[in-house]
Amino acid sequence: MKVFGLQISRAREKKESASWPAILMMLMGQPVVWTPKDYKSLSQAGYQACMDAYACIDLIAKTIAGIPWVLYQDSKASKGDMTEIDNHPLLDLMRRPNPMEGQARFIEKVVKFYLIAGNSYIEKNGPNKGAPKELWALRPDRMVVVPGNAQQLIAGYKYRVSGKEITFDVSQVLHMKTFHPTDDFYGLSPLEVAARAVDISNFAHEWNAKLLKNDCRPPGALTVEGKLTDQQFERLKKQIKDEISGYENAGTPLLLEGGMDWKNFAISPKDMDWDKADTKVTRKICRVFGVAPELIGDADNKTYSNYQEARLALYMEACLPLAGFVRDELNNWLTPLYGERLRLDLDIDQIEALQKKREEAYARMQGAWWLTLNEKREACGYEEREDGDVILIPLGLTEFGREEEPPAIEDQDQDDQADDKQPAENGKKSMAPPNIKGFWSAPERKQALWTNFASRVAAKEKGFIPEAESYLRSQAKAVKEKIAAAGSPQLVVINSLLDTEDEVKEYVSKFKSRYFYLFTKAGEAGLDISEGKLYEFDEETKGDSRFEFTIDQKAKLEMLMRSSAKFITEETAAEVARALKAAEAENWTIEQTTQEIWQKLSDMAVVRARRIARTETAMVENWGQLEGYKQTEFVDKKGWMCSFVPESREDHKNTDGQEVPIDDAFDVGGEKLDYPGDRSHGAGPGNVINCLCSHYPVVS
Repeated sequence: MKVFGLQISRAREKKESASWPAILMMLMGQPVVWTPKDYKSLSQAGYQACMDAYACIDLIAKTIAGIPWVLYQDSKASKGDMTEIDNHPLLDLMRRPNPMEGQARFIEKVVKFYLIAGNSYIEKNGPNKGAPKELWALRPDRMVVVPGNAQQLIAGYKYRVSGKEITFDVSQVLHMKTFHPTDDFYGLSPLEVAARAVDISNFAHEWNAKLLKNDCRPPGALTVEGKLTDQQFERLKKQIKDEISGYENAGTPLLLEGGMDWKNFAISPKDMDWDKADTKVTRKICRVFGVAPELIGDADNKTYSNYQEARLALYMEACLPLAGFVRDELNNWLTPLYGERLRLDLDIDQIEALQKKREEAYARMQGAWWLTLNEKREACGYEEREDGDVILIPLGLTEFGREEEPPAIEDQDQDDQADDKQPAENGKKSMAPPNIKGFWSAPERKQALWTNFASRVAAKEKGFIPEAESYLRSQAKAVKEKIAAAGSPQLVVINSLLDTEDEVKEYVSKFKSRYFYLFTKAGEAGLDISEGKLYEFDEETKGDSRFEFTIDQKAKLEMLMRSSAKFITEETAAEVARALKAAEAENWTIEQTTQEIWQKLSDMAVVRARRIARTETAMVENWGQLEGYKQTEFVDKKGWMCSFVPESREDHKNTDGQEVPIDDAFDVGGEKLDYPGDRSHGAGPGNVINCLCSHYPVVS
């Protein structure tokens, strides 16, 4: 009713489901809804006895358990902005749910119960109201549902163990279940769906094991001279049925009487096709769980590319959807107890297998020039920047290329102009310089020059990436073979796995022509830029080069390649050392160790190849461009040009615009660099790796 224009509620409206009363009536008032009785048989036959089902469940559960969790809070400005929280009681609870388990073990148990039974229960232990102190994963076969009423389908839960019964309020337990088409209270076990394939697999392996125990004797026929009496025939038939029939009696010998003979049958094509039949059953089981067979040992499809795609599919089709389901259930049941505007989430940026997919997304955003920087950052999962509501238009879509009339140069007599036309000395080329001081120092020209530089690097690194990946894979293969030959992880000698000098020779031999080609093209770019022109790189362009590639430059470039190869090899060796240390701590076999290291190095090869290609290409581009400046007669200074991309280092931003004599070094955060990416003065990796800064010529 309304009083003085205000709506006053007499009592809270009770909401009733139209379907719940009918469901409860079907139960005829029974106090509990019993858990399906097949849990024990499913867990024993499906998880404990079937290696394929075990491998699928274990792989999914451990993969999900390894995904980090993060906590976000909505901004008070209510714009939908989320701020990550590093320290919070909810994060502490997730990291240590109870005194007996850590986060990974707890999540693994929750997921395994879910995949085995189709049901998983989490109990919160602590105050009746407010945030809990502990979380426990409960065995699903011990839990039964207590029906409710028209307002609440489920009134609570009963947990029965060792003759004791514990009653839980519905708010104390989180019940996560799969969809079941004919059950309103319990989920459908994936193992129940795969039961036929699991039984076939178990029976087949049991039959095969029995056959092996009995010397692999094949089936045969019993022959007898003369005619058997009915009594003899029935006794013999019973003996055959009881003693040698069935998979459990496979290969059992038969005791023969006089006049009887046993004739072996040849092994049939069906028996010879054992491996193929077993593979088909494995693939059927994997299909139920959404796991690619090659991830659990199917060697037929286990190529490098297939394995990489399978790992990605494992996350995208099996693990992330299930992990997202668990996350949403926790956000609905647990997170609100810790306050408003909080949300648990999965930190998928830490998943290495998704790195390639993220890089593809970044590449798409990089090409979407019509979006603002903040729109691109938001699409990639990053926070907005204050200066990010701008659109950077590619050089080809601007009017930068329009020729302008150069301003007149004052205080220049005819003698000076005549001197400009004289042949250059000391081997330097005489070219027409820009008729204005600070030509490339202007902000709009500097931006255009950097865009041109970045496009050249991107075009050149495309050809570098597959070669770098091939080189890293060859390293991984060599390491794998030597570890496998060691016989034990403890016998592996790190220094013997990769010979640095051999790896350096291999790298130089593989990449020498590419480095020389890139350097020459970069030198041509330096000559054009010195004339005030942008250089357009074309892979197909051949012919004579204006740039003079000297013997000294070639020797120095080869030394630089050797330095890069040594660093790459040391990085590989360090990763192998870490993996071997983990193998020793986990007491892995040599087979496990070999596979883990091979997989780790293979996974890293994709990411490392891109990093190597970017670092080396940008470094050679900057050095060659600088040498192009030096082959002119009028460039006597150079200026640092920061990329100002989101990943730019603070020291590089602070160095932007620093101009020094052409033969001097830039001061970048206390380190000396002749050009961005230069390592000749001992600059550390923090100033070199993945750097996209460049430089510009200064005409005085």
